[in-house]
Amino acid sequence: MGVVTSSVVDLSGTTDSTDNSAVCPRFAISGSSIGLSTERLPFGPADASLLIVAPAFIHPQEGNDTSLFDIETETVFYEALIESGFLSRDVDKDGDIMLSPVGTRFVSVIQSPPRSDLPLPSDVVDCNHFLRTELQTLPNLRIVLTLGVLAHNATLAACGVPFSRVSFQNGQISSMPDGLMIANSLLLSRHNLQTGHVCQHSFRKLLQQIRQEIDSPE
Repeated sequence: MGVVTSSVVDLSGTTDSTDNSAVCPRFAISGSSIGLSTERLPFGPADASLLIVAPAFIHPQEGNDTSLFDIETETVFYEALIESGFLSRDVDKDGDIMLSPVGTRFVSVIQSPPRSDLPLPSDVVDCNHFLRTELQTLPNLRIVLTLGVLAHNATLAACGVPFSRVSFQNGQISSMPDGLMIANSLLLSRHNLQTGHVCQHSFRKLLQQIRQEIDSPE
């Protein structure tokens, strides 16, 4: 799965079961040591128009959650996606809220935990194959939303675009040389929200712009 989600997200039928150890040896090693599940694989419909690229997972420590978001930031993220129509919210027979991707696919820059607390450039290189495959095999892809500079640069690398050609611009949508659009947002971390580097309003505004681009005729 690309973005680690809470237990309320319905991933049934949306995850891939690819054996990633064949193309990333570290994936097999780290996966066996921490009980890696298919939730780290890309998920979402194969005909998605939007691909959301998230940064790497934090290397899990015993007793810590491996989610990219805490409860507060996770709520901001998912509520904004629901409001823009990129997620649907349903209630199952037990009364639990279930979220499902709508025309949206999620992928992580790094498929296995990084070697240290923060991902290294070598970690991105090792796993860039996964992102490249996603970009090449989504026939209806219109826009890539990158969460953070690391995700932005990894996307450019996967597309073979020099970093100097398309700079990271928070809250903006740019076009890459091949016509694919790339939208940038800082990661919705507690720090970025508290310091005002990113806010609910600006993130929702960016998603609405993405929605307008996707809904407009090509």
